[in-house]
Amino acid sequence: EGPGRYVLVKGSPEALKPLLAEGAAPPWFQEAHTDLAERGLRILALAFRRLPKELIDRDLTRESAERSLCFAGFIAFECLARADSALVVGALRESNHQVAMLTGDSPLTALHIARTCGITDGEKPGLLLRLPEEGGEAR
Repeated sequence: EGPGRYVLVKGSPEALKPLLAEGAAPPWFQEAHTDLAERGLRILALAFRRLPKELIDRDLTRESAERSLCFAGFIAFECLARADSALVVGALRESNHQVAMLTGDSPLTALHIARTCGITDGEKPGLLLRLPEEGGEAR
C-alpha cells in the first residue's frame, strides 16, 4: 500500500476497547487485561488506524480520527511501592489511624498494591466503590 498516515492511540484498556473496530479486540483481551491488573501491573492498550487517502489532508476531530481502530497490544509496567510502604502503613494502623488509598489505577491493580502495602488484608475480598457517571447511577 505504500507510505501513508496513521492514527496511533494509547490509553487504558477500558477506554480504548470501545474505539476498536468491530471484532478487532482479540478473544483474550479482557482475560489478559484482568490477569495483568491482578498482578499489580499498570496497563496501556495500543491501537492504530491507517487513514484513508481522502482523509489525509482534512482537519479531523479527535472523535473521527480515533474510531475503527486496530488493536496492537498491551504494554504493562511494574511500578513497585516504596520499600518502606508496608512499614509506614503498619505504624499508622497501630497508632489507630485509618488508612485509605485513592488512585486512578485500574481497580484490580489498586487492590494488589493495597494488599502489598498492608492497607488491606490479603485474605479478605476487596470492595470497589464507583462514583456515578454523568447522568448515571452508582455501581
